[in-house]
Parts: sequence; C-alpha cells; structure tokens
Amino acid sequence: MKLLLVVALAAGACFISACTRQGSAQGASQPPPPTPTPVPNPTPTPAPGSFTRGQWTHFSNDNKTFGSALFVGDGSAPYDVFADGTTSVKGQTLQQAEIGSGGPNAQLAAYSAGGIYIPSINQFVTLLTTGHYAGGSNEVNVFDLSSGTWNPGGRPVNPTVRLYMRVGMAWPVSIAYGGHPLTAPVAFVDTGNNYSANISPSQLGIQAVPVNRQIYGGIADMPGFNKIFLFGGFGYWDPNSGDASIGCTYDYVTKKYQLLDAETWPAGSQNNVTTAAWDSTYGRVLFTTERSLFAYYPGRAQGQRVQVVVEGDGCSGDNCSTRTAVWDPHRKRLLLFGGSSNLYYDFSGGEFSPPPATAFSISGSGLATTRGPSVMYDPVADAYIHHSIGMTLVSMNPSTFVGSTLSSSGGDTPTTSGTAGEWEYYRLFYWAAQDAYVALPTGDTVGVYIYPPIR
Repeated sequence: MKLLLVVALAAGACFISACTRQGSAQGASQPPPPTPTPVPNPTPTPAPGSFTRGQWTHFSNDNKTFGSALFVGDGSAPYDVFADGTTSVKGQTLQQAEIGSGGPNAQLAAYSAGGIYIPSINQFVTLLTTGHYAGGSNEVNVFDLSSGTWNPGGRPVNPTVRLYMRVGMAWPVSIAYGGHPLTAPVAFVDTGNNYSANISPSQLGIQAVPVNRQIYGGIADMPGFNKIFLFGGFGYWDPNSGDASIGCTYDYVTKKYQLLDAETWPAGSQNNVTTAAWDSTYGRVLFTTERSLFAYYPGRAQGQRVQVVVEGDGCSGDNCSTRTAVWDPHRKRLLLFGGSSNLYYDFSGGEFSPPPATAFSISGSGLATTRGPSVMYDPVADAYIHHSIGMTLVSMNPSTFVGSTLSSSGGDTPTTSGTAGEWEYYRLFYWAAQDAYVALPTGDTVGVYIYPPIR
C-alpha cells in the first residue's frame, strides 16, 4: 500500500499532503547555518604499507572519539533550543539535552544506524545515531582515514535542533501513523527554512529531514550515486510502542539528506529490525525486513525504486532477524549472518528469481554472536571476515563455510563493547589502499584499529 507519513514541525504538526512546498515559502530571511571552520590536515596521508601486516595497529592523529566529535550547542540560532522553545542545548550535545543515557557509545553502538565506510571518499560516515532510549542526533560526523582525524574540514552536517523534543515529551496528538499515536515521527519538516543547506526537497517536494532512529543494519553505500541508503527502525523516543519507517538517503558530496516519500515502503512492525547491502552486480540495495527481502534501485524513475524480491520468508521477529548483510560479488550472493540461522540468497541465475533462502552453518571457528555479527567480504582473499573480540579475527571460506582464526603477531588490542562481536554491523570494513581491515568497535574508541592481513 502507499505509505502516507505524518511529520513533525517546530511549532506544531501537519500531514505531508498538507505541507507540500510549505518550507520554501516561510522564513526566507533566516540566516544560513554557520559555516564550519576548516581544520588543516595534521599529518600526511599514510602511504600504502604503513601498517605492519599480521597485527592490529591503533590509528588516530587527533586522539578523538566519536563522542568528542559530536555537536555541542553554543546558543547560536537555529542551533539553540528544541521545539518546546525552552530546552537549551548550549554547552550540551543533543543526547544530553534530550536526557538520553549511555553516553556516545550508546549512540553509535547497539540499536543505531551508527555509520558506514565510504570507499570513494575514504571516510567512515556516522549519521542518524541513536541508542535504546539513549537520545541521539541527525548530525553527520566523519572519521577520515587519510588524515586519521574526525571532521578534518569541519562537521559535514549540524543537527536540526529546533525540530527536536526531549525524551518523554509528548508530540502533538495530531501526529499519528496507522491509527497508532507515536511519541516520535520519522521525519521533520523545516517550515522555517532553517536547515535548507543540508536538506534536499523530498520526492514529494517537502523540505523534510529524517530523524535519527533505531535502524539496526538497514544502511548501505550506493557507489556511483554518491549516496547512503537508510531504511528501517523506529524513533528512539518511544522504541517499544509501534513502528513507522520510510526510506531516505544522505548525499555525501552535496552533504544533504533526502526523504524518499514517493516510494511504496513496507509498513508495520516488520521494519523494526532491518539489514542491507549494496548489490554491485545488479546496481541496487538489497534489504530485509523481519518478513521479506526487498530491493531499492536508485537508478530507476522516482516512485518505482522499491520492489519486493522474496515475500514472506522471514522469521517475523526482532531477535531472529538481527542479521548482518554481506554481498559476495564473486558468487552473486546475498549472505545474512546471525539471527535465527545464517542464510544466503543465490542471484547467479538473475536478479529477479533467486531460489529460496539457503541455510548454512559455519564449522571450525565460527561467529562470536548471533546478534548482528561484524562480518565483511575480503575481495583479495575471497573470504568472509568476522571480527570476534579483541585481536581475534575469523576467516570463513565461501565455498565450504569453514572458519579459521587469523593469527596476530602482536600489536594493539581493539576495544570491545558488550558481547563479543555484537551489534557492530558495518564498523568492520575493508580499506583497499592499505589492503587492511578496519574496526571502529565503539563510540568511545579513539580513532580506529587497522589490521593488514598476511597475504
């Protein structure tokens, strides 16, 4: 069915159909957001081979964490107070002003979209970060692999502060979805045109920006389109009371969000836990809900980009759907690691008619957890790599699914959070220039950890 979404305003609420193009007509005299002051690159770009093979190296040139990169309010409009007109963010992060809990690690870890590595810009991009009742932000921060620093040219996107409410505060009663009252919408309409520098018009022409939400693994880079795909989850204000989701993108060249409200998205609680991966063979994002497998085609005409690939073969539950998606370009497979069972879809026969999902088990050294294990594809070794805990890495043979532990000759020990290898999703990635694996395990990790495997 066609999804109609209700979004929040800084001074009230309205339906998308009633808000079309309203933002561009109001507040034209508002000053533009402050321009971040560029920070010089403090060190030369690491040359290939800078890191010792066969061991982990702690890499940072500014000794900062994700938490230290977060926006802190200074009282400057429009980055001053929340939608209630009284809650100031001066001297605070949004999480602190929202009375969130768990610190920055809760934002980047557990239930968050967290972030994803973008090879074309050599940066790990964090966006829509949030944790379970932990507060969060739709600002964008980046860790630059070339310089080893956070936000070397300034923060790409500051948050839409004036459109936020504190945790536990009630949104207007007119905000509802599917007859279910929500304490958090999934997008904000910028009627005052305060944030136009970082918001592209949505597909229906609305000046709307997505709110941060518990998105799990529904995030993927779309190379060639310069955009990150985001879908799934629910607003952190009321994570256990209903679900409403709609897809959006973040353009890391123009540094703008766009709401994809012209597409027909799956609706309901099946979107609580999602995972996604870029299908480089057929040029699409493959993403799962708790029930079905879908595809998003960024190159298709607007309104025709979302398609059901396999319907109704999911496990229809939160925990059993908590998987990590990996695309294997060599075998044209979508692999889902974790959840109730490891599965893969074989697309070697074409993009539209895959056989039913095939379950597989890993013998030898296996996964440290079933909850979103950190797994990536190594294109040089043609293997699936899992960061288990500490220095431990597991390499899995794609043909036999036999896992073996990769030895480490010493070096640094990556930080860990909670259960081994859990909830990390895309914070384990491949850095082609160094032929190395990179881990950013927690929001409190200083920089990243680099492991060039022995070839």
